[in-house]
Amino acid sequence: AEQPMTESRDRGIAGLAKATFDRDPASALTWATTIANEPMRERTVNQHLDTWMARDPKSARTWASEQGVQFAH
Repeated sequence: AEQPMTESRDRGIAGLAKATFDRDPASALTWATTIANEPMRERTVNQHLDTWMARDPKSARTWASEQGVQFAH
């Protein structure tokens, strides 16, 4: 069964995104988009997307476009 949308779940997902970002930024960001708390979700997604843009702008833009994620780059 799915865990309820809770603060602890959101913190866990944010931690998972951080832990997996270097190895698999697309998966990390996809997980980050599932955070229920909107300010935490936006902060986590934007932080990782900014880092990915600095490393691999083409892949970051492709992911954002495919996911419908708006960002300021």
